[in-house]
Amino acid sequence: MRPRRDSTSLSTCTPACPLNRWPTCTTRACARSWGWYSRPDYGWHCETSLHALRLIVAGVFDRWPGLKIIIGHLGEGIPFHLGRIDDMFARHADRLAKPVSVYFRHNFWVTTSGYFFDGPFQLAREAFGDDRIILFVDYPFSDNKRATDWFQQLDLPNEIREQIAYGTAEALLGITTGEARPL
Repeated sequence: MRPRRDSTSLSTCTPACPLNRWPTCTTRACARSWGWYSRPDYGWHCETSLHALRLIVAGVFDRWPGLKIIIGHLGEGIPFHLGRIDDMFARHADRLAKPVSVYFRHNFWVTTSGYFFDGPFQLAREAFGDDRIILFVDYPFSDNKRATDWFQQLDLPNEIREQIAYGTAEALLGITTGEARPL
C-alpha cells in the first residue's frame, strides 16, 4: 500500500505559520493551451478558488484543523459561490466533518488584492467576516493610490477599518506594523 500523499506539504506548518496561496501559471503547456485563462486577467482566480476547494474536499483541514491559508482577490470568487457550494457538496462531501463553508470561514483569510469594489468587498465581509480580511494592494497589477482612495471612502467604523488595514495581518502573521497611521 502506498503512503497517503497530501495535496500540499504541511511538514513545517504550525498554527502560527499561515500559507499564502498565490495564483500563478501552472505550466508552459497550460499557458499555451489556455492563453488568457492562465493569466492574472481571470484564470488565476478560478484556479486558486478551485485549489482551495480541493484542499477542503481532500480532508486536509480535518487532518490539520489549525492550518491557515491566505488567498487573495477578496476570496477568488468563493464568497459569491459559497451558498451554492454548500448546497451541492452537502450531497457529495459526506466524509467531511463540517460543511464546506465552515472550513472557508475557519481556515482561510482573504486579501483585497486589487479588488477595490464595494459590492464584492461587502460580500467577502459577509462570507468570511471582518476578522478574515486583509488590506492588500496587488502591486504591480494594481495602483497604491487607487487602493488607498477606495479604502478611505468605505463606510466602516474606525475599529473595523484598522482591523482590516493592519490588525488582522498583525494577528495572523504575528507581526507588529508599528504605530498605526490613519487611512
